[in-house]
Order: sequence, then structure tokens, then C-alpha cells
Amino acid sequence: MDYYKKLDFIQRFCISGLPLKSIRRAYSVLISLCSLVSHYEALDVKRRALELYYSTVMKNKALKKNHVALIASCFYIAIKERNKHLRAELNLRRIVEHVRKMGIHVTISNIFKALFLVRKATGVVLRLRRTEELITSAACQIVAQDKLRLKMKRNGIDPLHYTKKLVEEAKSVLQRVGNLNGKNPFSIVVTAIYVADKILAAKNGWKTLLTQKTVSAIFNISPFTVRETYHKLFRKMLVEGGVCKSGGGL
Repeated sequence: MDYYKKLDFIQRFCISGLPLKSIRRAYSVLISLCSLVSHYEALDVKRRALELYYSTVMKNKALKKNHVALIASCFYIAIKERNKHLRAELNLRRIVEHVRKMGIHVTISNIFKALFLVRKATGVVLRLRRTEELITSAACQIVAQDKLRLKMKRNGIDPLHYTKKLVEEAKSVLQRVGNLNGKNPFSIVVTAIYVADKILAAKNGWKTLLTQKTVSAIFNISPFTVRETYHKLFRKMLVEGGVCKSGGGL
């Protein structure tokens, strides 16, 4: 029965003149993601994800899309709508890790972009994690890196103290940025962490522990995205605060 549902799904896209290879790949990713939930939950989650996916691609035919990120974002929305138990267990990072095990490269940043595309096309409003939670989670993940811990040890920096201050500074700079509506919150949070490290280094007289390349690698975000976010939202703030010079450097 599921075989015929797959044929029907793909046929709808063929009739619509959409790329068959991309559609098949997206469908395979969705089926694999649905294996993360119970069979009972999977039926409704899959149906809802396909509905969102179909609506989004039909309204954005001329737009170049990452179909894997798009179907993953639709799966995530379907989960968020389903129940609290699934929301707690299947976060974006776990979804990304699962897709990568399939040999497909996708990042959390890709999925965030796709989420905004789905929202624009379908009108679905998805409440993502609070910014404060994202900051704390990101800071803890950074401090857990072995290379960074080695740097802290060499500079005599206490990891717990550093984590606490990093979170405080990141929250402070984000408050000064103001309204984040319409922007990618994850890339902004990651860049805010990078900025917070620069501020801590200036205040305490030690070398910065993070680089744009480092945070990009840890969170699988394009270095260009971090650099662009830094210059658009944070650099002027650091120049005015005397943390960095007004020249073209980072």
C-alpha cells in the first residue's frame, strides 16, 4: 500500500513539472526520518510533512531550493505540531545527524532557512526554542570542544567561569541588537557567541578563544553567514565599545 502512496506522491510532482530526482531523494529522506518515531505517529507525521512540502514547492517553483533541508524542516514542523514527547526527543540537531548518516550533507542553518520558506508559503507559525535556551546550549557545546578546553588550560581560564560569562555577554549583545524577527535566529546566536568571546578577551586581557572558522565548523554554518551576520549586526557595536578597531578587520 505504501508503495502506491509513493507512486501517487511522485506522480503529482511529475505532473507539476518538478525535478523528479530531487523529489525522490526528499521522499526517501522523509521515510527514513519517520523511522525515528513509532509507526502510529509516523503515518500522521509523514502525511503532514508531505502536505507542507508540496504546498511550499508549488508556491516556489522558480526558487532554487534545498529539497532535503525542505523536507527535513517539514518533518520537524509536523513533529512540533504533533505532541510534546516528540518535540523533546527529536530536535534539529538529531534530525541533521540522522540525515548525515544517510550520506547527505545538510546543516542546521539549511533547515532554518527552509523553515522560513515553509512559513512564508503556508502561513504556519512555528515557535522555535527561546533565544536564551539557544545561547546556553551553544555555549555549552563550544566549551565541550577538546581544542577549546586545551586553549583555556593554557591561558589559565576556568571552563565553568568562561561558560557563565560567555552566556551573559551573548545575551547582552543580543539585547542590544533588538528585534530578530525575519532573521535566522540560530546563525545570529552563534555569531553572538563569537562576539561575546571577543568582549571577554578584551575585558580580561587574554587572547580570543574563538574564530569565525571555529564556530562555523562546530555548528555547521557557512563561514560567510557568520561573517555577514557579524558585520551587519555586531561589528559597529564592538567598534563603539572599543573592543575592535574601525578598520576592515574582524
